[in-house]
Amino acid sequence: MTRRHTPAPDALERWLAHEAADRRGQADEAFFEVFAALPMLAPPPGFTDRVLAAAVPRRVRWHLPLVACLVLLGLGTGLLPAVLKQVSTRVTLAGVVDGFSALVVSMARWVASAVDLWEAAAGFSSAIVALTEAPPVAAALVAMLVLAAVALRMLATLIANERSWSHVGTA
Repeated sequence: MTRRHTPAPDALERWLAHEAADRRGQADEAFFEVFAALPMLAPPPGFTDRVLAAAVPRRVRWHLPLVACLVLLGLGTGLLPAVLKQVSTRVTLAGVVDGFSALVVSMARWVASAVDLWEAAAGFSSAIVALTEAPPVAAALVAMLVLAAVALRMLATLIANERSWSHVGTA
């Protein structure tokens, strides 16, 4: 690492004195002088080449797959008129309309079944709300929640103790 130039020995003290006296222009000049004296940070020569050599250990061969894709694309383009001719003779406007109408009907049935499911869920949730409005039921639910949380914490502690490093190697 090389230095740009050797600074004046009191550059830091001058900067601090100018800052304390609130002389901004002189403080900025002294500040730049302090940082100009710092060493240039640069990687050693050949660093980039070594990193890239380690990151890509072997040359990637992409020429053959690219050529194969281009050949297949060319063959597909050559066959496209024949395929379109076959498709156009088999696909009719009536068939497209029938398919679209069948799609709309099936989507409507799906939405209707989702609405039925939503109504069932709403009925279930209203029943749960009605039950939990009673204080004894709400207290029992809170007690079960606390009990479940304590059991989960105890299980986590038990598993953590059995997986600790102090047990490795002892059999």
